[in-house]
Amino acid sequence: MWPRTATLTALSLLLVLPAQARTLDVSDDPSRGSDDAPLVLVEFSDLQCGACQGFVHKTLPTLQKEYVDTGKLRLVWVDNPLDIHLKAFDAAVGAECAARQDAFWGYHDAIYTYMNAERDALVVYADGLDLDLAAFEACLDDKEAKKAVRHDVRMARSMRLNSTPSFALAKPREDGKLEVLEVIRGGAPPLPGFKARIERHLGGE
Repeated sequence: MWPRTATLTALSLLLVLPAQARTLDVSDDPSRGSDDAPLVLVEFSDLQCGACQGFVHKTLPTLQKEYVDTGKLRLVWVDNPLDIHLKAFDAAVGAECAARQDAFWGYHDAIYTYMNAERDALVVYADGLDLDLAAFEACLDDKEAKKAVRHDVRMARSMRLNSTPSFALAKPREDGKLEVLEVIRGGAPPLPGFKARIERHLGGE
């Protein structure tokens, strides 16, 4: 019964999505895992969100080991800083600036370790990753870096994702975009449920 129920739930979620939100262009967003992975997990997340931190520390390591590292799954990050977290946008800009120096994931891990997004802390994280600090600090005030974060937020809103973490399971298309298969809103399922969803899509059910 579970697969049928889950399939119906996934279909109902997709039916309420605007047509343009059923495909995603995440080509400019940080990712890890094989570009040839048959399934993509897009995480819409907030760097000042406790539930997001919980996903990173409790669930992601297993998904990384069993699916990302084995080439079955590619993970993509999309910024979705919520207004209720006053420093979330600043944290997202910091991570965007780290990404410009190919250090997004290390920066992501540092923020979720300390959960401090004051400007001084953002610079300390960059220093710990041996980034070019002058370039990093200039980037924190850069309009294009802030524009990139706002672009991600618009993508999340187009999918009606107003809570974090939220996810989309998707498959790659020949044009480089992703076709959304299932949306998981407002929280990460427990690990067994998450794995069951991934396995179902990998199995083509």
